[in-house]
Amino acid sequence: PLTDGRGAGNRHIKLVTYGRRRPLTDGRGGGAGNRHIKLVTYGRRGPLTDGTRGVGNRHIKLVTYGRRGPLTDGTRGAGNRHIKLVTYGRRGPLTDGTRGAGNRHIKLVTYGRRRPLTDGRGGGAGNRHIKLVT
Repeated sequence: PLTDGRGAGNRHIKLVTYGRRRPLTDGRGGGAGNRHIKLVTYGRRGPLTDGTRGVGNRHIKLVTYGRRGPLTDGTRGAGNRHIKLVTYGRRGPLTDGTRGAGNRHIKLVTYGRRRPLTDGRGGGAGNRHIKLVT
């Protein structure tokens, strides 16, 4: 399961975007839309790793679905978007723990500044902290 291995369950991850300098969008308005983000775990160490003997960081693809719009912090309505955690590369403990399906659904709960999730390359802090709620 996607837990920290110590019972607390919820892990905090840092959303570090890279690639094109655009807000994280759902890719349904003309454009690739899907952004690659780096899963940087911190805090208590546990099975939330890439399974490659200690490297720890996994690359996941942000596949948005549901309501069309930028990923926002949920301060003006529904706001919170559901994203699908699609792991790729070497297979490791970052699975759904069911029977090899591998894809987990996580809820993107943003907090902090009330802005769209951007890549931080346009004059702003950009990097947002999101809570991984399994």
